[in-house]
Amino acid sequence: MSPKRSTLNGTWELSYGRSVPGGPSDPAELTGQGWPTVAAKVPGNVELDLIRAGVLPELSVGNRIYELLPYERYEWWYRRSFTAPLAGPGEQVHLVFEGIDCLGTVWVNGVRVGATDNMLIPHRFDVTGLVRSGADNELVVRLAPAVAAGDQGELDPVCFAFPGNHASLTVRKAPHMYGWDIMPRVVTAGLWREVALELVPAVHWRSVYWGVRATDPDRRTATVHLIWDFAVHPGSV
Repeated sequence: MSPKRSTLNGTWELSYGRSVPGGPSDPAELTGQGWPTVAAKVPGNVELDLIRAGVLPELSVGNRIYELLPYERYEWWYRRSFTAPLAGPGEQVHLVFEGIDCLGTVWVNGVRVGATDNMLIPHRFDVTGLVRSGADNELVVRLAPAVAAGDQGELDPVCFAFPGNHASLTVRKAPHMYGWDIMPRVVTAGLWREVALELVPAVHWRSVYWGVRATDPDRRTATVHLIWDFAVHPGSV
């Protein structure tokens, strides 16, 4: 059976401020910061949200793109409430991020469920025991500044990047964001792909991989190597 998915896309709240030592470390501490909050679209990115809110001008005009440079040192806090579906016997509730850009920490109902450090892959968290089915729940995502994290990375002598782009070498983030011949520097952040809740059946495929080992064109046959991972929740069979 395939997981049943409900989307968490749409309008979120986005709070932001310059990241400094001793800054907010969880959603409770964020409340007292007095940081500005705007509406955010998910999937999306923070620069477009600030433009829609009137905080930033249209950046494609003249040299306005340089107005983004101070925001490279900001942290971004996404927040929304949601109603969790009712899980059946043996079903798990998974929180799925198809794309987080980039250094994220995730809380559900005030409990830290995990972290991310790669914008290029999906992330999945089991929140079965945390969400309240049929009731309001709170989801918070903090995005730390990737440039600051990249500055702290240790590089081998053979590492190479364009001038000023060495912060990109230790962070799993699209390299062109740090400046390329195809675009100016825009080190963005955001929930750039779908966010969803999945009800995962008690019995389900977790992964299937197959590869062709040999072919016989005359017989129109092939020898296939198969690797699979099949999950069975205790008590479901």
